[in-house]
Amino acid sequence: MKHTTLSRFASLAASAALALSLAACGSTSRSTYSAAVSNDTAAFSSQDAGDYESYSAESAAAGEGSSFSSDDLTSSMLDPSTVESSRKIVYNASVRMETTDYDTTRAALQEAVTAANGYLESTDQGGSKDSGSRYTYYTARIPAENYRSFLTAAGEAGNVTSLNESAQDITAEYVDVEARLKALNDQRDRLNALADKAETTADLLEIESQLSDVQYQLESYTGQMRLMDNQVRYSTVDISLQEVRVLTPTATTFGEKFVALAMLLFAFTTVLGWSQYGTKAVEYLFGEKATKIYKVIFVVMILSGAVMTSSLAWDISDTFNGLMMLPNLIGVVVLCPMVMKITKNYVNRKIKGIPEEPVLSYFPDIQAEAAASQTDEV
Repeated sequence: MKHTTLSRFASLAASAALALSLAACGSTSRSTYSAAVSNDTAAFSSQDAGDYESYSAESAAAGEGSSFSSDDLTSSMLDPSTVESSRKIVYNASVRMETTDYDTTRAALQEAVTAANGYLESTDQGGSKDSGSRYTYYTARIPAENYRSFLTAAGEAGNVTSLNESAQDITAEYVDVEARLKALNDQRDRLNALADKAETTADLLEIESQLSDVQYQLESYTGQMRLMDNQVRYSTVDISLQEVRVLTPTATTFGEKFVALAMLLFAFTTVLGWSQYGTKAVEYLFGEKATKIYKVIFVVMILSGAVMTSSLAWDISDTFNGLMMLPNLIGVVVLCPMVMKITKNYVNRKIKGIPEEPVLSYFPDIQAEAAASQTDEV
């Protein structure tokens, strides 16, 4: 196709003198050709835009019906083997580790990279052997199917102090680039077909200019697709290896276990206590039958609190603790005279020895009942 275009361009250039004599006809021809190009480009744009939208919509629909989600990543520990083959997932990890046997661990890491059919993209070393402070930073590219096994092997080479993993779904971006490449290839084919029909040098130059723009876009999108394919096929693992004299303890100590158990018992007894307080308050306000409804609501709130984020749980807790202050303050203000009366009665009877009837309750009926009970005991 390109040879045909160049041959026609050469023959047209050689007949430049003839083109001058046909200027009027050429002007009419260019007008006709420009309209044809515009109509063809418009037809191409609308047709390929429709193809692109349809392609994207089908892909989006497929994505909506997919069982893959961020929760699946968490449950599978970011294992590429559990992800659908149609998804384009980029896996990355960052590992910080230390060792007392620097040379052995370093060799084991390199062997793990080789065993996983990966390669080291970059290496940075430093430190002093005499002071025991050597370090190495690796950036390893590991095939996605060997990503999980490599992390396991690397973890066995030294003492891992931290591990951060991430998974990025680039399926939408990949489908977008793929659709644009298809549309640009169709446009290039149409322009080549128009070039075969060009009758003037101006027509051919205009087509060549458009072909150049299309080719530039094709190369750009092709590069983007190759980059995404490489990112999907090879996971990036950054490894920081530090030589130390004493390893940082990573196992759970007895103290940490004891604190965890104490917190568990504290939380459990707190739930029991608040359940009892709330039940008695509801019983006092609304009667014994209402306590069943309260208990159901209490259990539902326990379940929701167990699954919500800790920040949201603390926000709700702080809010209701603040609201609890309102009835407490109202009670303190309203009952303040009664508290003073009971305190004065107690001081008179127990300290000053003044014979007075004990004040046992704010409510007269309860006061009479309590007084009768004390008389019976005497």
